[in-house]
Amino acid sequence: MKDAPSFTLIELMAASAVLSAILLMMVGMQDQMSRAWSNANRRTDATREASAACRMMAEDLSCLVFRAFQFDNQKSSAPSLTDQGIPFLFSSNGTGPISISNQQPGTAYFFGLTARKPSGTAPGDWALVGYYVASASPAKTNANGTFTTNYNLYRYFVPATSAVSTLNTWFSTAKNKRTASLLFQPDPSRDDILARNTCNLRINAYNRVDGSTKGLLNKVSNGLNYQFVAGGGASSSYYSGNKLQVELTVYPEDYAQRIPLGSWGDPNNVRRFARSYEFRLDVNRD
Repeated sequence: MKDAPSFTLIELMAASAVLSAILLMMVGMQDQMSRAWSNANRRTDATREASAACRMMAEDLSCLVFRAFQFDNQKSSAPSLTDQGIPFLFSSNGTGPISISNQQPGTAYFFGLTARKPSGTAPGDWALVGYYVASASPAKTNANGTFTTNYNLYRYFVPATSAVSTLNTWFSTAKNKRTASLLFQPDPSRDDILARNTCNLRINAYNRVDGSTKGLLNKVSNGLNYQFVAGGGASSSYYSGNKLQVELTVYPEDYAQRIPLGSWGDPNNVRRFARSYEFRLDVNRD
């Protein structure tokens, strides 16, 4: 009677080694697939968040209310606003008359009075709004369990009840003492984060002028503005610009966790890892 076929010890060891290698490869592939899936979700979340932020900014900024001290060509529906200057606060590079805690250097900010989707003459739709980029406070814990401090896009929002009270304080103050901080008081520890991991915010304001100067005179300046001035005031006509272009740039979460705060705005990092979202809008003319 012949013996039954069997494997030698060397053959069993070789088969075990091959099986172990295959299992390790499968585990590695599964880990890579899991990371790719997680990173794709993070990028999708960043895109969705940034797109939603752009929509909200467009809704707010397209309904700005601003009026010059003079050359008002309309009477306000609210008596307290008639012939009163209502400014918006603009900065192309973050410098200006207000101080924002942990602000990202070089990024723009914009604050103003908005009347989103007005439904009548009542002030129920009014609000003071603003957008700026600052670092999270306090620092947050990332997926690796370490503390990080990232820059985010914040939305400053004061609802109608408080906005009207703030405006009344503004109007009751002498014109030469009306400072930007009387109207706008942003605070990253209180304001809402609209888009995380923001590495850049650019806002360009375009004025309008009729004539040969083609908008070269008196472009919108950093600070309080009472209208998009054009023509240097040489004409008694009321000219106003009404176009804004906004560019928002964000890092996906997986890249944001690896970039030190000091290198957050590095052009090489922004170019390689960040995603930008742009929109242009027309502001309602006063």
